[in-house]
Amino acid sequence: MSFNEGFSYAERQTVVNGGKKSKTENTVGTIHATGDQLPISNNELYTIKELPGKGLGCFATTMIPKGTRIILEEPLFTVPSMATDLQSMEMVFLKQLKSLSKKQQHMFFSLHNAHKGKCSPVIGTIKTNAMPFGARGSEGAIFPRAARINHSCKPNSQNTWNQNLERLTIHSFKDIEEGEEVTIAYVDGTELYDERQACFEEAFGFRCQCEVCAVPREESRKRDRRLEEMARLDHVLGDGRRMMSKPDDCIQDAYTLFRMLIDEGIAGSRIARVYNDALQISIAHSDQARAKVFAQRAYEGRVLLEGEDSPETMRLKAIADNPAGHGLFGSTKKWEQSVEAIPGDLSKPDFEDWLWKQKSWKA
Repeated sequence: MSFNEGFSYAERQTVVNGGKKSKTENTVGTIHATGDQLPISNNELYTIKELPGKGLGCFATTMIPKGTRIILEEPLFTVPSMATDLQSMEMVFLKQLKSLSKKQQHMFFSLHNAHKGKCSPVIGTIKTNAMPFGARGSEGAIFPRAARINHSCKPNSQNTWNQNLERLTIHSFKDIEEGEEVTIAYVDGTELYDERQACFEEAFGFRCQCEVCAVPREESRKRDRRLEEMARLDHVLGDGRRMMSKPDDCIQDAYTLFRMLIDEGIAGSRIARVYNDALQISIAHSDQARAKVFAQRAYEGRVLLEGEDSPETMRLKAIADNPAGHGLFGSTKKWEQSVEAIPGDLSKPDFEDWLWKQKSWKA
């Protein structure tokens, strides 16, 4: 299972899932639980294998290009997010489970339960596998197929709730080689080592040993310090007053964060978010040229992560087509220029300097 971007540790422990739909659908591929055997994937892109000490995992059966929609899945069932006392909701969950087919019930009970002995099998399975609807979703759900995909702190795919489709999507945002495991991030990816491990142990019953976590402890501490700086930059970029009063400082912070994410190998939604931050800084000060470029890059990133049919992708495409349509446009005229000001005769390094207001382009 996994949580989407934007949830704090505390939110991840309280937002657990509810609802009304009673069937499950995957228009890309299906997985069937067959007795005590492994689930079988009819998805031509991946197969499910057992991993020593790790349970089940999904492995590419062919090269999966970045931007591929690997899974499109309807919730098996949902529960309200306000149900913080899950034990008291057990009868509601049991009623929902009874409304499912035997096959669907088997799919649910074949999922991992990391809370054995601490609560009932139903509650334990929900706690282990529930996914929120979006970054700040008001409810969440059980997605049996997506729940088979394991965590990595350096994943190759992302899960997103697509409100337009009312389905969960999982997209590869990197090329995945044949035989490589398909992974998503159960946490945001920028939590410190001890915070991540505490979350994994409490919520999912494991300690992460991915390539990021398996490094020597001193190297992990150094990475934690870099993550702390990235968290600081992310925080100051969310300061709307500072964005309006000190746009030059803000665009430099956005560039620094962008470079740190690239250097750290953190991809996916974090990069798209920085582009969106830079877009807002630019358009608030009437710079349609830079805003158009940042919107286009954010849009291209979201296409990889979510597809053309997601609300966020559509929003960014509309802004890229018409930057002046953004709600912040014209808040000030400090950087005022039209889209025609986008330079077309610069080398790639010089264009990046222009875009992020580096060196002589700061003015």
